[in-house]
Amino acid sequence: MKSSLLIHAGWLAVAGLAYVIGSHHQSSGQNSTAGRGGIPLVTSAASLVDHAARPTTPSAVIGAASWLDQYRDAQGNISPERMTAALAAALQDPDPVKSMTAFTQLLAALTPENAPAALKAVRENTSGFESMRYLSLLGYAWGEKDGPAALAALAEVNGRDAGLTKSTALAGWAAKDPEAAMQYLAGLKASKPEETDRRGGDREEAMLERGLISGLARKDVDMALKYVMTLKEGQRAEYMGLITDQKLREGLPAANAWALALTDEKMRSTALETISRQYLRQDPTVAAEWAKSIADQPGSSQAISQVADTLSRKSPADAAAWALSLPAGASQQEALQQVFGDWTRSDPTAASTQLTQMPAGEAKNAAIQVFARSLARENPQDALTWTNEITDADARLKAQMEVARRWNFTNPTEAQPWIAANVPADKQAEVLAPRPERPQGEFPGGGGNGNAFRPGGPGGRGGRGRAN
Repeated sequence: MKSSLLIHAGWLAVAGLAYVIGSHHQSSGQNSTAGRGGIPLVTSAASLVDHAARPTTPSAVIGAASWLDQYRDAQGNISPERMTAALAAALQDPDPVKSMTAFTQLLAALTPENAPAALKAVRENTSGFESMRYLSLLGYAWGEKDGPAALAALAEVNGRDAGLTKSTALAGWAAKDPEAAMQYLAGLKASKPEETDRRGGDREEAMLERGLISGLARKDVDMALKYVMTLKEGQRAEYMGLITDQKLREGLPAANAWALALTDEKMRSTALETISRQYLRQDPTVAAEWAKSIADQPGSSQAISQVADTLSRKSPADAAAWALSLPAGASQQEALQQVFGDWTRSDPTAASTQLTQMPAGEAKNAAIQVFARSLARENPQDALTWTNEITDADARLKAQMEVARRWNFTNPTEAQPWIAANVPADKQAEVLAPRPERPQGEFPGGGGNGNAFRPGGPGGRGGRGRAN
């Protein structure tokens, strides 16, 4: 699974309080002077406190919270007005590490009363990815302190960042009071029953669902998994990455054992794919050994493909040898298809040479299918010649139909006589169907002028084939 919602950046920020180095955003309309340590101190903040009593600034003492004393009242609280001033000072520090340190200290002083002012200050003093980073943390802290107040206040907020802040607020609430957070989202779903039948519901509801599951997982992985199991079967796998990310905090061996014990194959597949990425970040060689150890497990093929892709980018020949060493089955075929897909893009001649050296069987069939599909872009005739090497009749016909379909898109005059003579009559309509609407360039190129990579070895027409 490849999930790509922008909210994932929010989960990373919440999970790690990452001090991401970013460009300094100087908000307009603020009159400021340089404070000690280089932090700009806004004029409005200075009017609230005695300059002589100001002991320090965020930029002067990193890691100490004493600079906040200047903004606290006699009871130790920070009013909305002073929260605005303190946040403006923190967010305008040009050093992003110091700015984030000061910001997280302010989050500890967050209350339902000053949180709306904090939200306003963040939105006025940050932009772009920096805004997402700060808002995700603010939303989480606000939800953890007072979930109902946070969601009620944020419901009145408009703009692109509103959904992100609400989802992280629900995550914080779920980590603090999971039952109440689950009841909140259940009530929201019940108020829009027509939305819940669609996969993921509307965008905001889907973001809230992710926020809830993320918070539950931070509280208790088993609780999060139990909640996911209450969702529709087709929705469960897409949230497993969130849960697996939390399980990985216990270490790779524990996460791996947990993932392999999952009984839902789609959920196991997503969990193993998430684990594979962590292995690859640490050491691709170790990742290859791990992948080989799980290759015979149901649901492992996507994780194997992920590892194969990384290995093939470094050395396609070594990656092919590794793939051939895997246990025969779906995972090996997935690995070979990934390797030969990458290899055909980078060096189709070498890929075709490797294919000629492989023994006949399911592994070679899988490799030929992806090689032929890639070669079809520039030389469909040679691609069809390669499909004849596929020993499984059904797989061979499927590969030939796919190549013929692409050929018909690019050169129907030449393709259609071959289709009429070689494709079963009941399958010809499928091959001759109009080209689907796809982004420009999906099936570029045509037949006749590309490379000839025939099963007996490279042909002699020169050039390089391209793969999709």
